[in-house]
Amino acid sequence: ELDTDYLISSEDNLYLLICKHITENNLDCILIDEAQFLERHHVEELTEIVDKLGITVMCYGLRADFQDNLFPGSEALFIYADVLEELKTICKCGEGATRNVRFEKGIPIFSGEQVAIDGIEGVSYESMCRSCRKKLVKKYSMQNNKKEDA
Repeated sequence: ELDTDYLISSEDNLYLLICKHITENNLDCILIDEAQFLERHHVEELTEIVDKLGITVMCYGLRADFQDNLFPGSEALFIYADVLEELKTICKCGEGATRNVRFEKGIPIFSGEQVAIDGIEGVSYESMCRSCRKKLVKKYSMQNNKKEDA
């Protein structure tokens, strides 16, 4: 558990923020959680922090959303990051979990807004392997087709 120094918005310039921060504080490394929510310009600014200031930046976040689309921040990190490492998560079946499934009130959802905050109004997420996610998509699409036919 770590304290958070900054919550950033789309208007923030991370390079300028860190330049100001290091005038008053020692800084050896920057850790960014939920990096999938960064915008491309933020990732570009992080490269300036690494290249010009020599400060290591480590970002943690999801690769893709519940619809298997890249998050904008993740896409930019794939382009600009010097090193990419996957942190392993395990699916209920025992395979490596590489996907996320959104549940709303216990029902899997495969369309809608890209971001819904976990724990609000019955929204939750579960990590799954590709195979289990595909089975779930097929099961719920078949159930929906049966309802439409009735």
